[in-house]
Amino acid sequence: MTPVGIGVLLLLLALALLGVVFYREYRLKEQDRVLAEKKIALLLSQIQPHFLYNILGSIEWLCETDPKKAQEATEQLSRFLRGNMDSLQSVTTIPAARELEHIRCYLSLEAIRFGEKLHTVYDIETEDFFVPALGLQPLVENAVRHGVTKREEGGTVSIRTCQTQWAYLVFIEDDGVGFDPAAPQEGSHLGIENVRSRLEAQCGGSLTVHSQPGVGTRVEVCIPKEWKRGRRNDHARFGGR
Repeated sequence: MTPVGIGVLLLLLALALLGVVFYREYRLKEQDRVLAEKKIALLLSQIQPHFLYNILGSIEWLCETDPKKAQEATEQLSRFLRGNMDSLQSVTTIPAARELEHIRCYLSLEAIRFGEKLHTVYDIETEDFFVPALGLQPLVENAVRHGVTKREEGGTVSIRTCQTQWAYLVFIEDDGVGFDPAAPQEGSHLGIENVRSRLEAQCGGSLTVHSQPGVGTRVEVCIPKEWKRGRRNDHARFGGR
């Protein structure tokens, strides 16, 4: 092959590689856009007017009956809303400890509304991993809203974390009304699919749901320790601690 031919070939190879790089960057930006839209949609679904109205109504009642608890509830609501706004701004995964604190805040607010009808159990063996922002709290909200509070006598929501040699595990269980996983689901199902897709895209995680009518629901989240995104290093490696 002549020097000119070699030069042309090298130029074509360079252009092809450049095209691959540009296409990869485009796909990454598009993925970020889709993930951001899903997170915003999920965030908006969390701050529903009826939830705020009910919480504010409970705080108003506490102002008359127990001012100290009313102050504590106001602080919890402020922390909850601030946590949601912080999640909206986060473009990376966040520490599980931060997400679990957001869950505790949410459950403390729901406890004001439902009183003895809502019991919570925590069994946290590890918080030393990362999850998508709002990657667990919506699952807990489903357990409360579509699970235990649908029972007249209420029930218990439990959150457990542990780890194996290969992965971090999160279990969210309730003894509420349950549902048939094979039947068409409405809003709660869409929220689960939202979380599932972000878990897979941002940390290689998976989400499995087991439920039985009249028995309750169990959600399992699995996050590999040694998963790499192959892109910008936003907490790409989860192991080695």
